[in-house]
Amino acid sequence: MILGSALALSKLPDALLKMRQRKRFAEARRAFPDMLELLVIASEAGLGFGPALGRVARDIQPAAPVLAFEIRQLSVELGVLPDRETARAELSERLPLSEVTIFANAMMQAERYGTPIARALRGLMRDQRAMWLLRIEEQAGRIPALMTVPLILFIMPALFIVLIGPAVLNILDNIMDGGFG
Repeated sequence: MILGSALALSKLPDALLKMRQRKRFAEARRAFPDMLELLVIASEAGLGFGPALGRVARDIQPAAPVLAFEIRQLSVELGVLPDRETARAELSERLPLSEVTIFANAMMQAERYGTPIARALRGLMRDQRAMWLLRIEEQAGRIPALMTVPLILFIMPALFIVLIGPAVLNILDNIMDGGFG
């Protein structure tokens, strides 16, 4: 008993940390398309990449503080670190989401090949929307499988009572009356 409690208590901090991490990543994933769209708008309006990041971080702060903090951190690191690729790689490490990794890689390639940031961001935004739509369709595809258990547990018994109930009552009435004759 004591050993089991000690084992459970030793695993509790890891479980709580993992739960907070999942919540943090989910918040960042949910707000990422909006952040990307705001970044495209800011870039097309003529802001440089660093100032655009700062502006977007300030705009998304109320809705997504986690992503705003990470974008602000990226903006600071881009200004401080000698190698811009290091700042983007560190963002991918702090937020290990596929969207963030793709974003960081796209920004590295745009800078390396001289592609305008706004054009690279617009293409990335289009791809991210397609990925988001695919994820939504995947979740929608799981709904029938998830609805099977509630259907069997709650709806089928009521349906059987409605369909078979009158026949069972007739049989019981006939038995109580002394036979089927």
